Amino acid sequence: MKYILLLTASIFSFQLSKAQVQITSADLPDAGDVLIQVNAALTTEIDLEATGANYNWDFNDFLTPLNSANTDCIDISSTPLTYQLFFNNPFDPEHDSDYAIGQEQVNLGTVTAEDAYIYFQNRSDRFAQTGLAATLNGIPVGAQANPVDVIYELPIDFGDQSTSFSAIELEVPTLGAYFGEQTRTNSVDGYGTLSIYGETFDVVRVRSEITAVDSAYIELIGTGFNIERPLTVEYKWLSPLHKVPVLQITTQAGIVSGVQTIDLLASIEENELSKWTVFPNPANDLLQFAGNFTSNTTIKVVDSMGRAVIENMPMLNKQLDCSEWQAGVYFITVSTGNSSSTQKIIIQ
Repeated sequence: MKYILLLTASIFSFQLSKAQVQITSADLPDAGDVLIQVNAALTTEIDLEATGANYNWDFNDFLTPLNSANTDCIDISSTPLTYQLFFNNPFDPEHDSDYAIGQEQVNLGTVTAEDAYIYFQNRSDRFAQTGLAATLNGIPVGAQANPVDVIYELPIDFGDQSTSFSAIELEVPTLGAYFGEQTRTNSVDGYGTLSIYGETFDVVRVRSEITAVDSAYIELIGTGFNIERPLTVEYKWLSPLHKVPVLQITTQAGIVSGVQTIDLLASIEENELSKWTVFPNPANDLLQFAGNFTSNTTIKVVDSMGRAVIENMPMLNKQLDCSEWQAGVYFITVSTGNSSSTQKIIIQ
């Protein structure tokens, strides 16, 4: 099998070394973020193991964008109260989470899953998946991961190595239970520059090997079975402030199963949009906005319980009357096109 080898910066001895990139919790998803990614395809085979210090990964000619996908990072307080007992508890720091991602409704005939969420924790020393919750056949069920899946130990620096074992158990009312165990082994095996779609980013690369076994117990027949998943390897190129990998390639049993990139156009719009501000904060009766807004800019406001106060109202001027709002915490989202940015405001 012939591979296309990527150009390394070390080919030219006179080339200046790039500074090593460090990734912290501020560079990873948090409540209120909208993660905009593009599903893509590789146009040729790539040696994914090619890496190292001060490396130049050039994917300009090897990627074809397909379709974009947006993911909302939902504030924990906006998820069902029953679920919050598992994931919004400061007395349980292991599972006290920062945001959740909603999942599509699933109907498997004997099992219907609604209001499903996966919960995540973003803190200074780690970024982790803490568990999941769903309403199964009409019954709310929460499943904490014990231990949690530590996706990254933070901060992320070139040369770091880590291993995380996680396990989860989900009771399925009247039917049985699901058990899952996995081991994630991370190696921060490179840093340098990554080029995609004609743009270049300073990056650090994380290679993750994931081995996992799924188990199911069926109450009706009083027995269970195991399913061993094929080895999954994730190659992720991370760059400061982008929240999602600039590029992620996932393989299963050695075959590429998924490719995702950031949305460059949305990233440019989001960088511009993130410059807006709202004041005063705290406020009493009138909010003022400052920023470069366009004719299709809209505002959405939700309270601390996730209830909509204003739903996608056009930004007709840079003022907003809040005199009728109850005292408390609110989240204001300003959107333009496919990009959005959220800020927290306190009303006294």
